[in-house]
Amino acid sequence: MTLRNTRAIMLRNLLRAGDRRRISRLLDKLHLADLSLLVTDLQELELRRAAAVLFDDVRVSKSVAGLSGSATERLIEAAKEADAGRALTHLGSHHAAQLLVRSPEDRRTAILSRLGQPVRGEILRALPRGSRPKSEDLDLSATFRLRRIFI
Repeated sequence: MTLRNTRAIMLRNLLRAGDRRRISRLLDKLHLADLSLLVTDLQELELRRAAAVLFDDVRVSKSVAGLSGSATERLIEAAKEADAGRALTHLGSHHAAQLLVRSPEDRRTAILSRLGQPVRGEILRALPRGSRPKSEDLDLSATFRLRRIFI
């Protein structure tokens, strides 16, 4: 058994157990290219736990840059909203918008609400108009409505 196979088995066992500290130590030892290959075989819960470690504040930029595109997308789709938001800030706005269009509307809104204002604005501009969340500024909509009545 090769070292890569041994680490793959160890990673799956640790992801199933949920020991975050040991998962992070093992992920630090793995090359991101090897991890990209392993992501295709992981189940939903394992992906969510791996994403929680890979997309934490310290590792997120290195993880997004080093993982393959399909592995990053798969991890973002399985990640919790906070982890997915952190990962989307390090992607380009158009790529992030493409990922958000494929997600359900509730999840899309939850992820967008967790982003900082400059990044959120860029991603919102990149989203197609039908996929953008509704504005909740009631005063502004009431003003426009009144304007239509009196003109």
